Amino acid sequence: MPVATPGTCRGIEGAERIAEVILVDQAPIGSTPRANPVTYLRAFDAIRACFARTEEARLRHYTAATFSFNVPGGRCETCTGEGFERVEMQFLSDVYVPCAECGGARFQAEVLEVRFRGRSIREVLDLTVAEALEFFADVPEVTARLVPLADVGLDYLRLGQPLSTLSGGEAQRVKLAAHLGREGKAHTLFLFDEPTTGLHLADIARLLACFARLVARGHSLLVIEHHLEVVKCADWVIDLGPEGGADGGRLVAAGSPETIAATPGSNTGRFLAEVLREGAVVAEATPALAASPAAANGNIRIVGAREHNLRDLSLELPRDRLIVLTGLSGSGKSSLAFDVLYAEGQRRYLDTLSAYARQFLHVMAKPDVDLIAGLPPTVAIEQRLSRGGRTSTVATVTEISHYLRLLFAKLGVQHCTGCDEPIRAQSRHQIVERVRRELRGERLVLLAPVVRGRKGYHKEILAGARKLGLREARIDGRRVPLAEVRLLDRYREHDIDLVVATVDAGARTLDESLERALRYGRGAVVVQADGAERLFSERLFCPGCGLGFEALDPRLFSFNSRQGACPACKGGGVATVLDPEAMVDPARPLAGGALLPFERPELRREKRRLLRALAQQDVSLDRAFGKLGARQRRLVLDGGPGFPGATALLARALEDTDGEALAAFSIERPCEACAGTRLNPRARAVRLHGRTIAELTALPVGAAEGAIDKLRFGSREAPIAEGPLREIVPRLR
Repeated sequence: MPVATPGTCRGIEGAERIAEVILVDQAPIGSTPRANPVTYLRAFDAIRACFARTEEARLRHYTAATFSFNVPGGRCETCTGEGFERVEMQFLSDVYVPCAECGGARFQAEVLEVRFRGRSIREVLDLTVAEALEFFADVPEVTARLVPLADVGLDYLRLGQPLSTLSGGEAQRVKLAAHLGREGKAHTLFLFDEPTTGLHLADIARLLACFARLVARGHSLLVIEHHLEVVKCADWVIDLGPEGGADGGRLVAAGSPETIAATPGSNTGRFLAEVLREGAVVAEATPALAASPAAANGNIRIVGAREHNLRDLSLELPRDRLIVLTGLSGSGKSSLAFDVLYAEGQRRYLDTLSAYARQFLHVMAKPDVDLIAGLPPTVAIEQRLSRGGRTSTVATVTEISHYLRLLFAKLGVQHCTGCDEPIRAQSRHQIVERVRRELRGERLVLLAPVVRGRKGYHKEILAGARKLGLREARIDGRRVPLAEVRLLDRYREHDIDLVVATVDAGARTLDESLERALRYGRGAVVVQADGAERLFSERLFCPGCGLGFEALDPRLFSFNSRQGACPACKGGGVATVLDPEAMVDPARPLAGGALLPFERPELRREKRRLLRALAQQDVSLDRAFGKLGARQRRLVLDGGPGFPGATALLARALEDTDGEALAAFSIERPCEACAGTRLNPRARAVRLHGRTIAELTALPVGAAEGAIDKLRFGSREAPIAEGPLREIVPRLR
């Protein structure tokens, strides 16, 4: 249990009378869908026991553990009892979708056949607390744990509702209910941090009743609270102040609520006195400051702007209107719009961020102006001829490409790069049999792929591998002992494979070793044999071609990343090839400079060699190139036996230089490997409703909008598509 360093004080008296200190705050309770109210309050043990005692369960030799989704046996192993699969959405919030195997039921189908009083374990978990109290009315082991939830006003929660979906206030009350439902140690000190946040007055009354129960058991409660309904019910009030910040931290008063109300100089006491009067109603809060004139008339007010060539300019701009700034070039239009309004709006917005966040952002200088009032957040759309590099497109500049890549990575259907058939899943048993059959007699090295093209130190992954007893890893293509691995380059993309085992294909231990490698590699394993390696995957496999594929990643669909770019054109979509027509002057002879690029000083040596070889082939060096025969022209350009032609020599020169000097003799053509799509074969083989991402981004904006509007998704895919589509559609419109 973590222990915090106490604040500075001379001493604490009476601590020996406290058996335990418990903080009940609004921090989240659970991080996975498996954690729910009945598991947290330990009511699920009694519920599982009820199912284990049924006749059907006894006939099948089911125990209470069979009805647990935290251990193997009766739970769905596809989702490991969570009922949901977490879909990582990169820069969007993760999405939880119902498990494709169990449909969110969490248990195997045969376990759901067992019924207690007509309900399956799933149906019981779907009951609200109020319904469960009635359903288990004669099972005190269950009701004793659930009653506290109703006491704190949470009788509307479903028993199986994931704790990760609760609000901060609900999480705090679940913690309170857990302590109400168990005996615990006597003389416990409970610390509460503003427990009334978001509560209705009726819920506050329930909360106070629960506090009274804890006090009646002999516990002490220390509550940080501003709500006067709670303050007036306290046995003892400690008022700190008198103000906040540097003017706070002093004891203003301590005693009963009546004592605080009668203390001069106590801000809390001044309002508490009103509440303590019989029948008094707390007055509605009034604004501390009157609205500014600019906010009142809805205008943006600028006073004394002197930025650049602005001459002490003062004016008002109407809000929610189209405003045009006009004037001669240099009159100050851009200075007013960008250097005053935009700069100040951005500066004020950044001031609301933490110091940690601001260190990563460019903070604009404060403009030379006396006052700007009524200014909302600002966005600048400047006039630019271009943005980004040569590979930038409308889709990348508008960020449509980012969300399309995410959509294809999560919902696209991978097709085989060999036969173009949709790939399918295969079981671990099928993988083992395939390895035994196709790699018979080989010495195998099994590697679990855990990181692909991700920046960072990856300390947790490497430390976890050591704890698993693994000794080696392949990091960026090189096998290294894990004990010798220190910090990786944080800002470089890394590939990490864990070396799980070295085993013969016919060994009995192959099954166990492959099982471990697939588990560590999340369903994928790399098998090295005789200098070559193959990938086997449980989810992405083509049985016809014997090819396995790794899980789809958004970077696979980016021609700006090494994971997605076409290897031939490096994501450019074009290939630079020589233009024979530009290379040759048909009116000149070969000896008189017909080969134009070879007149450059660095290529004259190559020219002499070529002319000697051509002369040996009886090619005339003194006749105009245009008057040579077809065979002779081919020899000049393409070469002959034992010597390269002008085209090959110039291509070699292009590779050896930056190509700029010879650019006049070359042209760009669509890359033959990717047909100009810029993507590698695997990215081009992924389809979403029949279209590849290259086909979709090649459409005009209007046609692309229509294609996106026609996309229809099932109940499982719809939540995944919702986030990306919410960003794509407005940008297209």
